Amino acid sequence: MVDGWAVGWWGGLVVPLGAVLLSWWLRRPGWSDGYGREVWAGTGVALTLSAASWETWILASLLVSAAVIDSRHRIIPNPLSALVALSAFAVAGPSWNERLLAALSLLVALLAINAVCRRIWDRNGFGMGDVKLLAALALHLGHEVWLVTYAAIVLGALAGLSTRSRTLPFAPWLLVGWVLVGQSGCV
Repeated sequence: MVDGWAVGWWGGLVVPLGAVLLSWWLRRPGWSDGYGREVWAGTGVALTLSAASWETWILASLLVSAAVIDSRHRIIPNPLSALVALSAFAVAGPSWNERLLAALSLLVALLAINAVCRRIWDRNGFGMGDVKLLAALALHLGHEVWLVTYAAIVLGALAGLSTRSRTLPFAPWLLVGWVLVGQSGCV
């Protein structure tokens, strides 16, 4: 079953349990601010907005959490990216060969962009948290992640031009790109 409760009775426990574990993990010593509020906000917003499938709800809650954390703290925690990647195992989607090829090709392309930006401007084009989150998202979407990435880059560049800012958090624009491309039925 692709839509609805795809994994049976325990499907409703996965994201809240993941949010509990992630908020506990992010409150460990060594993190200056606990990100638990942002994780719970992302889960609540996704629960409210996503009346679609169970898979969409998981990904929406994780992407909203990443967007809120990135916009407030300019970081995407590794456990959050890992949870996005691990949740790809529970969802239906493109074949695993397509997902892995999309993740690897996107990873190589973003690392090449970073290398060029580092060489020309002596700074990265993307933060490594953004790169890891995009690679994890590719495990969900397959090659559709290229359109999502393109939409996020264009929207983020337009926002950067309008605010005259040299750096912007990328996860909020990635969330908007995912909603526009992936959830609007464009693909």
